[in-house]
Amino acid sequence: MASEITIVSNLTHAAFGSTVTSATTTDVVDDNSSNKRHRLFVQSVGTSLEAVEMGDINLGATSKGYMARLRNLATATAQVTVAVSHSGGDVEFAKMLPGETWGPVRMLGLTASHPVLKVKASVADTSVEVILCETEA
Repeated sequence: MASEITIVSNLTHAAFGSTVTSATTTDVVDDNSSNKRHRLFVQSVGTSLEAVEMGDINLGATSKGYMARLRNLATATAQVTVAVSHSGGDVEFAKMLPGETWGPVRMLGLTASHPVLKVKASVADTSVEVILCETEA
């Protein structure tokens, strides 16, 4: 049990007098190596795209991957944009309003052909909580 990552997610939408609720899903990711690293920290994000700080997470091997979850800690109006950077440039693909999360998502290991995860905020010095966990690909 100590080498598992448990992910629980649920999405509910209510509008125009009706509610759509997806089933709550739980996924346990087997982390079958005893030498996996993880990080939980707050990154101060500026108004230009910047790489999510990976620290000691081992992302260089194609057999490795990682789980990522981001949360916008802003309490006011700051929005955070999530992007990936690839040889063709940066692609912005998600947005978090204050208090919202992006992920958890299983990401591919970082090699020359895999993207770098980036973030930017609409207001300078926006705090973003980052959780990263190494996994097998």
